[in-house]
Amino acid sequence: MLPATRLASAALVASGILAIPALGEVKTFKSPLTPKAPYSGATRAGNLIFVGGIIGLESNGKKLVPGGITSEAKAAFNHVITMVKRAGGKRSDIAKCTILLSDIDYFPDMNEVFTSYFPASPPTRSTIVVPAIPMNAAIEVECTAIL
Repeated sequence: MLPATRLASAALVASGILAIPALGEVKTFKSPLTPKAPYSGATRAGNLIFVGGIIGLESNGKKLVPGGITSEAKAAFNHVITMVKRAGGKRSDIAKCTILLSDIDYFPDMNEVFTSYFPASPPTRSTIVVPAIPMNAAIEVECTAIL
């Protein structure tokens, strides 16, 4: 960042107009399910961990787990938690999740799985129904954790 930009950012933060946590060093972590993917499974920037685009893949990363929405949701949340841990966090650090569903009828089953993973003090969540998810998955999950 340029010194002038840092000065401007510091002035905005000091004035309360802009509140940004110190990002510090940015580190990326490959997913063990998709190690050759052209993106990171998780990125840690200071005290923030971003985990994006997790679908319910089998442990070899080649196909979806069998069993539909419930199985896919469990696999996706397990992998989100694995990636948060790889980046130095824990499940209780997850503050925000965005859920993509390929069908609104999956909402009750997804909600049941979500509640089982976050029974107390659940993260904030947005759920969006989309026309399609890669590999014809029923669900895709991204989460942000704060350490």
